Amino acid sequence: PNDQHTRILNEFRQKVGIEIFSRGTTELVAAAKALKQGRVLGFFSDQDAGPNGIFVEFLGKMASSPAGLATFARKFEVPVVPAFIVRRPEGGHRIIVGPSFHFVPGNDPETDLRNFVVYTTKIIEETIRTYPDEWLWFQKRWNTKWAGEQA
Repeated sequence: PNDQHTRILNEFRQKVGIEIFSRGTTELVAAAKALKQGRVLGFFSDQDAGPNGIFVEFLGKMASSPAGLATFARKFEVPVVPAFIVRRPEGGHRIIVGPSFHFVPGNDPETDLRNFVVYTTKIIEETIRTYPDEWLWFQKRWNTKWAGEQA
């Protein structure tokens, strides 16, 4: 059912002119080119990132979190603008846009990357806590088990 849901969402996105870049090397190159052309990229950072993700606390439990947003923000020195779409009680939707921020490099690239993922994860957490019935991916967010997890 989730694959079907994603396919339908992507069809709607493409109908309004949104280009979809999936995970994978060739897709990353295309996304980087789009960014260099001045286009805006959107990252879905609320989903399980698999074994290559960065484990950070997410809603009270360690979760494999995507590093793609942090990697792009660092490499291309572009601002990040958190944005979420939520339903309006009277019908329709509204877009919530937070203040922009940049990746700020420090002395240790790995720590910097992790800190950025922690920061962006906290923004996502705050939004989910405010609109818990809007978040669809809870059932798969913790698929990748953290090595420090108790059995």
